[in-house]
Amino acid sequence: FLSASVRGAHLGPTSPVIIVAPCVTSMSASDPMWQVGSAVACPRMGVFTMVRDQYQGLPVAQYTTRDIVPGSTMINYALITPETADQVVYEYFDNRAWDWVQVKANVPGVTTPVNPVILRVQGITGEKQALREAAYLAAVNLYRRKFPKWQTEMKGLLAAYGSAVIFSPALPGWGQSGDITDYDSSTRVAHLSEPPIFTPGVTHFITVEKANGQLSIAIPVAPGPD
Repeated sequence: FLSASVRGAHLGPTSPVIIVAPCVTSMSASDPMWQVGSAVACPRMGVFTMVRDQYQGLPVAQYTTRDIVPGSTMINYALITPETADQVVYEYFDNRAWDWVQVKANVPGVTTPVNPVILRVQGITGEKQALREAAYLAAVNLYRRKFPKWQTEMKGLLAAYGSAVIFSPALPGWGQSGDITDYDSSTRVAHLSEPPIFTPGVTHFITVEKANGQLSIAIPVAPGPD
């Protein structure tokens, strides 16, 4: 908890006192603490730790048709309906007003919200952090509406909870995958086991998996001579 609080000190002023009932588990008691930093608690290798939802530039693993167990892929979609919230009204206990204060954040693209949702969160006491968390939740409500699920084998041990991965099943619109069968370093031309589909006027990238399972950065590519 101490190391996590040090890592999250830049987020803003938070409440220093948390009272936990004796009948509450440590996992449940820690949820309000992680929530103020866009994080979640989870066990990892027998250790109770936390994972913060933040930008990750390089995925730790990729899962393609070679790694995904056949028939295990399932993708759920949370569709937007007229009842879907288009504004987050975030209530926090302000350290200056010494009272509950509201800040608002619209879902990206919404100018006139009609379905606000009110959330009261313990722990945050500063306006700037409350605004950041409200904007974060509003964006999550718009962009995170695809929930893929699949099974893999030993390669699943490369990723931990919260890790960024590449998911490329044999479905239209979910990328393309294959093997590099030959590469000429002088001409920088690679031959692939699967013929890629290029869209005119669009920049395409390829990510290469190394022998140790690590991934390269996204490399821009163009159609070759054949």
